[in-house]
Amino acid sequence: MISLLSFQQLNASAYSPSQSPIDSLTLERAVKGYEISLQHELDSVVESSIYNTMVLAIEVPNAKLGVIEYRLKELSKTHASSSVRIKAFLALEFINDQEFRRNYTNALISQPMELNRAQIFRNVSEQFITKANLSK
Repeated sequence: MISLLSFQQLNASAYSPSQSPIDSLTLERAVKGYEISLQHELDSVVESSIYNTMVLAIEVPNAKLGVIEYRLKELSKTHASSSVRIKAFLALEFINDQEFRRNYTNALISQPMELNRAQIFRNVSEQFITKANLSK
Protein backbone atom coordinates (compact mmCIF):
# COMPACT_ATOMS: atom_id res chain seq x y z
CA MET A 1 0.00 0.00 0.00
CA ILE A 2 2.84 2.40 0.77
CA SER A 3 4.51 2.08 -2.62
CA LEU A 4 1.59 2.79 -4.87
CA LEU A 5 3.79 4.69 -7.29
CA SER A 6 7.00 3.36 -8.73
CA PHE A 7 9.81 5.89 -8.80
CA GLN A 8 12.54 3.75 -10.26
CA GLN A 9 14.49 6.78 -11.44
CA LEU A 10 15.49 7.56 -7.85
CA ASN A 11 17.42 4.32 -7.63
CA ALA A 12 19.56 5.20 -10.62
CA SER A 13 22.89 6.96 -10.30
CA ALA A 14 21.37 10.21 -11.60
CA TYR A 15 17.86 11.50 -11.23
CA SER A 16 15.67 12.24 -14.19
CA PRO A 17 11.97 13.03 -13.98
CA SER A 18 9.71 10.30 -15.26
CA GLN A 19 8.71 10.69 -18.87
CA SER A 20 5.34 8.99 -18.63
CA PRO A 21 2.49 10.90 -16.99
CA ILE A 22 0.83 9.38 -13.95
CA ASP A 23 -2.88 8.82 -14.48
CA SER A 24 -5.31 10.51 -12.09
CA LEU A 25 -6.58 7.26 -10.54
CA THR A 26 -3.03 6.14 -9.64
CA LEU A 27 -2.30 9.59 -8.23
CA GLU A 28 -5.52 9.57 -6.21
CA ARG A 29 -4.70 6.12 -4.80
CA ALA A 30 -1.15 7.20 -3.96
CA VAL A 31 -2.33 10.31 -2.12
CA LYS A 32 -4.89 8.27 -0.16
CA GLY A 33 -2.32 5.58 0.64
CA TYR A 34 0.21 8.14 1.86
CA GLU A 35 -2.44 9.91 3.92
CA ILE A 36 -3.26 6.64 5.68
CA SER A 37 0.42 5.73 6.10
CA LEU A 38 1.20 9.13 7.62
CA GLN A 39 -1.14 8.13 10.46
CA HIS A 40 0.50 4.76 11.10
CA GLU A 41 1.64 3.84 14.61
CA LEU A 42 5.15 2.83 13.51
CA ASP A 43 7.53 5.76 13.08
CA SER A 44 9.40 3.94 10.31
CA VAL A 45 6.22 3.68 8.24
CA VAL A 46 5.44 7.36 8.85
CA GLU A 47 8.99 8.44 7.91
CA SER A 48 8.88 6.33 4.77
CA SER A 49 5.59 7.94 3.80
CA ILE A 50 6.99 11.41 4.42
CA TYR A 51 9.86 10.62 2.07
CA ASN A 52 7.46 9.19 -0.53
CA THR A 53 5.32 12.35 -0.43
CA MET A 54 8.42 14.39 -1.23
CA VAL A 55 9.20 12.13 -4.17
CA LEU A 56 5.58 12.45 -5.30
CA ALA A 57 5.90 16.26 -5.19
CA ILE A 58 8.98 16.00 -7.43
CA GLU A 59 7.42 13.54 -9.86
CA VAL A 60 4.02 15.25 -10.07
CA PRO A 61 4.67 18.94 -9.30
CA ASN A 62 1.07 20.03 -9.96
CA ALA A 63 -0.55 17.31 -7.83
CA LYS A 64 -3.19 18.42 -5.34
CA LEU A 65 -1.64 17.37 -2.04
CA GLY A 66 -3.86 19.28 0.40
CA VAL A 67 -4.73 16.25 2.52
CA ILE A 68 -1.05 15.25 2.70
CA GLU A 69 -0.07 18.81 3.61
CA TYR A 70 -2.64 18.74 6.41
CA ARG A 71 -1.23 15.47 7.78
CA LEU A 72 2.36 16.74 7.53
CA LYS A 73 1.44 19.92 9.39
CA GLU A 74 -0.27 17.84 12.07
CA LEU A 75 2.77 15.54 12.37
CA SER A 76 5.22 18.46 12.52
CA LYS A 77 3.38 19.86 15.54
CA THR A 78 2.13 16.88 17.50
CA HIS A 79 4.07 13.68 16.78
CA ALA A 80 5.93 12.16 19.74
CA SER A 81 9.12 11.56 17.73
CA SER A 82 11.31 14.62 17.09
CA SER A 83 12.69 12.87 13.98
CA VAL A 84 9.19 12.57 12.52
CA ARG A 85 8.34 16.17 13.48
CA ILE A 86 11.45 17.54 11.77
CA LYS A 87 11.01 15.43 8.64
CA ALA A 88 7.33 16.36 8.41
CA PHE A 89 8.23 20.05 8.71
CA LEU A 90 10.91 19.78 6.02
CA ALA A 91 8.58 17.87 3.71
CA LEU A 92 5.86 20.46 4.19
CA GLU A 93 8.27 23.29 3.37
CA PHE A 94 9.51 21.34 0.38
CA ILE A 95 5.99 20.68 -0.98
CA ASN A 96 4.70 24.22 -0.38
CA ASP A 97 7.60 26.13 -1.91
CA GLN A 98 7.59 25.56 -5.67
CA GLU A 99 10.85 27.43 -6.24
CA PHE A 100 12.54 25.44 -3.47
CA ARG A 101 11.29 22.17 -5.00
CA ARG A 102 12.23 23.23 -8.54
CA ASN A 103 15.78 24.15 -7.43
CA TYR A 104 16.13 20.82 -5.68
CA THR A 105 14.83 18.91 -8.70
CA ASN A 106 17.24 20.80 -10.98
CA ALA A 107 20.11 19.93 -8.63
CA LEU A 108 19.11 16.26 -8.81
CA ILE A 109 19.17 16.37 -12.59
CA SER A 110 22.51 18.19 -12.83
CA GLN A 111 24.41 16.33 -10.10
CA PRO A 112 24.46 12.54 -10.31
CA MET A 113 23.77 11.09 -6.88
CA GLU A 114 22.41 7.96 -5.33
CA LEU A 115 19.35 9.04 -3.39
CA ASN A 116 18.23 7.50 -0.17
CA ARG A 117 15.96 8.73 2.58
CA ALA A 118 18.72 10.16 4.74
CA GLN A 119 20.30 11.95 1.78
CA ILE A 120 17.13 13.64 0.59
CA PHE A 121 16.32 14.93 4.09
CA ARG A 122 19.91 16.13 4.56
CA ASN A 123 19.87 17.91 1.19
CA VAL A 124 16.49 19.52 1.82
CA SER A 125 17.46 20.62 5.33
CA GLU A 126 20.68 22.18 4.01
CA GLN A 127 18.74 23.99 1.29
CA PHE A 128 16.16 25.13 3.87
CA ILE A 129 18.87 26.46 6.21
CA THR A 130 20.54 28.29 3.30
CA LYS A 131 17.20 29.79 2.31
CA ALA A 132 16.50 30.88 5.89
CA ASN A 133 19.94 32.50 6.19
CA LEU A 134 19.49 34.38 2.92
CA SER A 135 16.15 35.80 4.03
CA LYS A 136 17.64 37.38 7.19
